[in-house]
Amino acid sequence: MDDDDARSRRLRWFEQLFDALPMPVFIKDTEGRYVDVNARFIEAYGRGRHLTRDDLIGTSDFDHLPRPEAELYELKDRSVLDGGVIDGLREELLLEDGTVRFYDTTKMTVSGPGGEVEGLFAFSVPSETSDGVDAALVDSERRHRLALRASRDGIWELDVASRDVEVNARACELLDRPVAATTMTFDEVMALMPDTSATAVAEAVEAVIDDYRTTMSVRVDVVLESGRRAIFALQAAALSDAGRVTKLVGSLADVTDAVSNERRLERLASHDDLTDLPNRRLLIERVDEANRSGVEHSLLFCDLNEFKLVNDSLGHTAGDQLLVRVAELLRGVTRSVDLVARLGGDEFAVLAVGAPQSPGVRAMARRIIEVLDDAFMLDNGEVYTSVSLGMASTSADASADQVLRDADTAMYHAKRARDGVRIFEPAMRDKAVAEQKLQTEVRQAQERHEFCLHYQPLIDAVSGRITSTEALLRWRRDDGSLIPPGLFLPYLERSGMIVDVGAWIVDEAARQVAAWDRAGFDDLTVSVNLSRLQLLRVGFAEWIGVVLDGHGVAPDRVVFEVTETAIAGDNDLMTGTLSRLRELGSKVAIDDFGVGHSCLATLDELPVDVLKIDKSFVDRIGAGNETVLRSMLDLADELGLETVAEGVETAEQAEFLVSHGCTRLQGYWFDRPGPPDLVVERSVLGHPEGRYRAANGSVMSTRGALPSHGGSPIGPVSS
Repeated sequence: MDDDDARSRRLRWFEQLFDALPMPVFIKDTEGRYVDVNARFIEAYGRGRHLTRDDLIGTSDFDHLPRPEAELYELKDRSVLDGGVIDGLREELLLEDGTVRFYDTTKMTVSGPGGEVEGLFAFSVPSETSDGVDAALVDSERRHRLALRASRDGIWELDVASRDVEVNARACELLDRPVAATTMTFDEVMALMPDTSATAVAEAVEAVIDDYRTTMSVRVDVVLESGRRAIFALQAAALSDAGRVTKLVGSLADVTDAVSNERRLERLASHDDLTDLPNRRLLIERVDEANRSGVEHSLLFCDLNEFKLVNDSLGHTAGDQLLVRVAELLRGVTRSVDLVARLGGDEFAVLAVGAPQSPGVRAMARRIIEVLDDAFMLDNGEVYTSVSLGMASTSADASADQVLRDADTAMYHAKRARDGVRIFEPAMRDKAVAEQKLQTEVRQAQERHEFCLHYQPLIDAVSGRITSTEALLRWRRDDGSLIPPGLFLPYLERSGMIVDVGAWIVDEAARQVAAWDRAGFDDLTVSVNLSRLQLLRVGFAEWIGVVLDGHGVAPDRVVFEVTETAIAGDNDLMTGTLSRLRELGSKVAIDDFGVGHSCLATLDELPVDVLKIDKSFVDRIGAGNETVLRSMLDLADELGLETVAEGVETAEQAEFLVSHGCTRLQGYWFDRPGPPDLVVERSVLGHPEGRYRAANGSVMSTRGALPSHGGSPIGPVSS
């Protein structure tokens, strides 16, 4: 017989011997998992349950025993793995009927080929000791286990029969008691707690007494004799005699700081850190509750107007101060049953009891408008603000997100209409959906290169011919239809897309001027509109110079137009950009002059060359209300500024403007915007109805020659 056969036979004999031993035997790995067990161990360990070897192999005591017992076995196993051998270890096994069976157990380590510990081997012999001694050992060992588990905490023990409570020195410390005062009555313990906590402890204690297999774990508020308030965590397990609980032994830990931190984290998760108002998350929870309650609520969505100007002019610290002040005012004008929340940025919300049309809610909305339409003194200066407010009603058929969306939509309509407050109507949602669709299409239009420029002629009042044009953005769909600019330009501004689209406009207009130069029209200038966002970009004027130079276009061939509202606020960066554009050689024009915030008295302080008078003043011609218009023209002349009248639609308006010194005229009376080829055609041939001259001074007209009208070549054509 060779060595392999001998080893195989020996292994088979040992397996038979292992299973035939009349005592429980088991083997565990270093992680506490059973590697092998014999039949007697399965019988004893099963406690009447029908376990098999397969049920145990690969599992640990935590898979089969109550946690306190499993922890005790784990502690003993670890001491063997760390120290080598334990002989005659007394262990108890708690049976289903509450009785205890005792074993004297020997445990030793099992080593691998290199001497490394691979696990432990153990066998047990039933103990012959008396029940009295055994009971004492059980009691002592369980005390030992709990003391180990609570080594950093206080230890307490309740005698079920006497209702006395024994505490250790650490527990005395926690309870603000003298270290020697280790005995208390259960009633004294209960007196430290408010009624709710005392009730919770009493119920937990009774539950363990009723079922020794359960454990106790509760948190309670306490008020100690010193007056200190604290939160304690109590844990306990039962000691029993034949299934009857005689004692509860447990731990006591002060978790006041931990609970305080937990509550702080919970508050941070549901409240705004700056204003301490509920945040969006908590508001949504409350709106959902309101939807389900059946009681109608109103959600008021509040957005501060021009808040960005506060941050831009006074800094974010001032902006934060304003937000805190707004939060205080909102708390002051709402009722105790209402919830005020900050959604983020300059957006706030109020969840109010009652329908939007109810007197109480409407009065609250008016009050919010009133208190926020005021001046606020901040550390860095005084600011004025106002609010736009939208209201929507809760509904059992709606989600919180839907109610919030509807209130936001109503607020947007209020902000656009500048009328303070709006109540949501379904038509608003339809319009919002349409606008969202349009916004998506606008972005696609940029990607698909569907934007183009049309040019509207500006007619020189002296020569009566086209000397300049204004580049105007148009959107031509794939089907050839043109989208009115009023539908998409506001979105370009709001979204910030105007920066990229505006850059394309500048480049395309310069390219077109270069093309006109090559065609021989080297006296045509072009006006290009700039947005506030473009003017605020550092290095913008220098970029313009690079673009013009790249197309070989002289800077004096381009006029840059800005609206009064775009340059409002005395922003140094913006006015500096305009000044550098002038230094390049370009001219700067104020568009829509007269409807913004500029003052005629300070006009000479602005870095501009041209005033474009708004159409609303041109419309007054013939109505006997031309005083302001004449003043604008006279002042511009005094300051040496050129003037352009926008929106000229009649011959009478054209005559008046020319006779009062307006430099150039623009409007439908002369021509609508058109493609670049139309400008070339009109420059060569003039207007077909004689409203302005051709480049060579002749008039191509089917209505006869153009009279001078006081020396002016512009006016109605006689037949």
